[in-house]
Amino acid sequence: HTAAEVTLIDRLPVAGGLVRYGVAPDHPATKKVGDTFSRFHSHPRVRMHLGIEVGRDVTAVELSAHHDAVVYAVGASTDRR
Repeated sequence: HTAAEVTLIDRLPVAGGLVRYGVAPDHPATKKVGDTFSRFHSHPRVRMHLGIEVGRDVTAVELSAHHDAVVYAVGASTDRR
């Protein structure tokens, strides 16, 4: 939907996860994913709440009460090694 608004909640204080913090400089293709994320994060219909952990700072019930849809997308908390 072209008028949809997105609220992104990230437990880290800066968005991007391991793409931003855990990718070695010799992996430029993977680093480019971060550029895509940056464009998304700066979109005018995207609101970001950083440093918030679902289950600790806000509940699933609270999210459902304030949003039409909730998608849980959990990234990796460590690298593959």
